Amino acid sequence: MGFYSSARFVSLGLLAVILSASPSFGQSNLATVTGIVADSSDAAIPLVKIRIRNVDTNIDREIASDETGNYTLTNLAPGNYELTAERDGFRRFVQHGIVLQVGQVLRSDVRLEVGAVSESVTVDAALVAINTENGAIKGDVIVQQEIQELPLAGRDFTDLAFFTPGVVPKAEGGQGSELNVNGARASNTNFYVDGFDNRNARGAAAQTRPNIDALQEFKMEASGYSAEYGRMAGGVLHMVLRSGTNQFHGNLNYYIRNDIFDSRGFFEAGKTVLRQHQFAATIAGPIVRNRTFFMVSYEGLRADQEATRLVRVPTLLEKAGDFSQSVNINGGPLFLFDRLASGACNATTRAACFRAT
Repeated sequence: MGFYSSARFVSLGLLAVILSASPSFGQSNLATVTGIVADSSDAAIPLVKIRIRNVDTNIDREIASDETGNYTLTNLAPGNYELTAERDGFRRFVQHGIVLQVGQVLRSDVRLEVGAVSESVTVDAALVAINTENGAIKGDVIVQQEIQELPLAGRDFTDLAFFTPGVVPKAEGGQGSELNVNGARASNTNFYVDGFDNRNARGAAAQTRPNIDALQEFKMEASGYSAEYGRMAGGVLHMVLRSGTNQFHGNLNYYIRNDIFDSRGFFEAGKTVLRQHQFAATIAGPIVRNRTFFMVSYEGLRADQEATRLVRVPTLLEKAGDFSQSVNINGGPLFLFDRLASGACNATTRAACFRAT
């Protein structure tokens, strides 16, 4: 027999992020660029000034190659970059079109040609960068455009993980996150936001739950991830929040769910109530160009929803305390003993054993 339960709830979300020229981030899911600087004869060149510039914010980082010609630039936020290399006696090297993703380690070797620094050699980055710096990772990166356009019921960011092979909804009755990754328990999933641990130690789900519009990139690593994420047997879910750029950007959206578009459920006498309104607004841009940026994202939820459940309703005899006619799940007699009943219990006085006195 069915009954209806109705839930009304209001949820508001507000996220504001202000990023300066030298932000303080965790390191685990930001990008890295590494490589070696050599001349045309493959001899390493030390003390070459390596500069990488974020094209969208014009913020740059500089480092010098070491005595073996190697360089490594860490803690780079996902985005579009330009790499340059300079040293007296060699032509200036410029590489355009570098697109860094969350958690990526990109190898970009630099080859300098003899000439004046006023001359330059310009190259375009490869469209597909092969990972040669760490173990093979099975997973997927979902960029901002995909995050905005993919249909997600409830606009929950964890649903993005289901686009990665090996990730399925948690088993019925499972505890922890909503994910089972490659057969691991739902409580064994790691969560990171901008490199910081976002896993609730008690519930094993995500602690901070940013709205979809606040995400720059989303990455789900199902297996093969490096040892720094080795504390859990399940996957690693990375999120990077958006930052402002030198251009203003914003968006408004509104999602509605209503039972007027639904059909009656099989076990329902009529359609259950569903009124869900979900709305969001985001704006990002510069505070001081080339130095300080902001991003504000707001999301609200108004919902009124009923649910149908199937349960067993007590009979009139059972409500009166008489279980003599009750049956078990297989249709057989239900043997319940009332310790307060008087007299001996046997086959002929079975009713007295199940009836309160």
